[in-house]
Amino acid sequence: MSKVAEYLQDHIRGDVSTSAAMRRHYSYDASTYCQLPQIIVSPLDEQDIRKVTRFAWQLAERGKILPIVARGAGTDIGGAAIGQAIVLATQTYLDKILEFDDKRGLVKLEPGVNFGRLQHILTFSHGSYVPAYPDSLDNSTIGGAIANNSGGERSLRKGAMSNYVKSLRVVLSNGDVIDTQRITKKEMSKKMGLSTFEGEIYRAVDGLLSENSETLSSYVTPSRGGVGYDLKSIRHDNGSVDLTPLFLGSQGTLGVVVRAVIETEKYNSEISQQVFVLSNREVLKELSAQVLADKSINIEYIDCSMLELARSNHKNFLSKELGEALPAGVLLAEYSKMNKRTFDKLTKKYYKKFADLGVNLLEAGEALDFAAKKLKNLPNVLLARQFGALRLVPGIDDAMVAPDSIHEFLVSAEQLFKKSNISVVVHARAGEGIIHAYPLIDLTQLGDRQKLQRLTNDYYKLVLESHGSVVGEYGAGRTRGAFAPMQLGDVMYGLMHRIKQIFDPYGILNPGVKIDVDPKVTASLLRSDYETPHLH
Repeated sequence: MSKVAEYLQDHIRGDVSTSAAMRRHYSYDASTYCQLPQIIVSPLDEQDIRKVTRFAWQLAERGKILPIVARGAGTDIGGAAIGQAIVLATQTYLDKILEFDDKRGLVKLEPGVNFGRLQHILTFSHGSYVPAYPDSLDNSTIGGAIANNSGGERSLRKGAMSNYVKSLRVVLSNGDVIDTQRITKKEMSKKMGLSTFEGEIYRAVDGLLSENSETLSSYVTPSRGGVGYDLKSIRHDNGSVDLTPLFLGSQGTLGVVVRAVIETEKYNSEISQQVFVLSNREVLKELSAQVLADKSINIEYIDCSMLELARSNHKNFLSKELGEALPAGVLLAEYSKMNKRTFDKLTKKYYKKFADLGVNLLEAGEALDFAAKKLKNLPNVLLARQFGALRLVPGIDDAMVAPDSIHEFLVSAEQLFKKSNISVVVHARAGEGIIHAYPLIDLTQLGDRQKLQRLTNDYYKLVLESHGSVVGEYGAGRTRGAFAPMQLGDVMYGLMHRIKQIFDPYGILNPGVKIDVDPKVTASLLRSDYETPHLH
């Protein structure tokens, strides 16, 4: 064990490890990158995290940078949960649900709580849930969901985590602790009068917002806003201020969350669903708009490219339900539970409006329920499979375009995929325009890794040319953080850079992620395999 590790073990109550096995385990997340950490710290409590960050701050004051990466379950697909650093493994001990306020529907908890476990307890004990759950629900942690401002299948109507996180307790880069929530203008004045690091932060943030009010008011934030930091939600017109939005989606680059208070909603598991089989993808725009207008709570589009890959592995995949000849795509729509009369009326409307446009609907019953279940789970099933030497990797798995331009965007993207000589499968949350694309490659081959790097660069340039966002429902991380200057522009990116410097002047917290991302460094971290045993 190194001298630094020995020092930390002597001063904290949790665990410290530099074993090869532990470092190897934490060198991966769900991205295509790998970076070996220096030390693994499993903090027992808030005090442990304060001591570790204070130690790193003191080293930085003497010119030695020892970064800190806060980590949950390692489900991040953008490489934000790895680093040549001290990795704070919050899932080991900081996994307690502390309190549930049934009257107000608020749950207080630690960052290492498994999201799926939380939902299970809330649902079966209190009839509540957090609607902003991600697809990685079973593996991911609450801290990770906050760090990425995660969303998922219910976010079309319910929004991302930013709609539910009411307050945070955060360890700053110097080891101090702050509690964030919305405070009045008068309370803000008191905060600015503090002689502590917290006071410095409030003064600097207030100055930044005041000096750049016109720039911020004219800037249009994407609906999920995962590029940069959420500056527009900090100060309201009445002068009240809340720093919480800055930490949502910050991916551990501004502070380490040690506690959160999250709002819940009443849970209703009953839904009605439709499966639309498309003979032509051009109808997707009109169909999605109609389904959205009919108050659907989730709209999933499965492209023919994904169906073809499923059939290549299982020749009878949904052959009875979708037919022997594959359609151009399938749209799955979910609604709050309807009675039979209302559902039948809606179905007849769709038949009348879209049958002549090459859209077929599966009849209600077991076949529809079975097809819907298989289609929703298909991306996860395919990501876990091997196709000879090839497998799907999350190299370009996140972007957002206008919902009514999905077809046009995919036409351009398919030309790019063909030019890159890489097969790519696609699905989308059609109601929000969130695109998930997975290249099918062999990472053991240098040529494939090089092609993936070129495709990533060209693909996200295409997203920006299409007036989209390089971040959809995941965090920017290393993959998409490199494109933040292009999307935000020099002025807005400069403001994001200043926020990072205000909270982390020495660059201790998760460097190389979200802000100041060096594409050459990122490319050097690309691994020669793609396995995620830590998630199995």
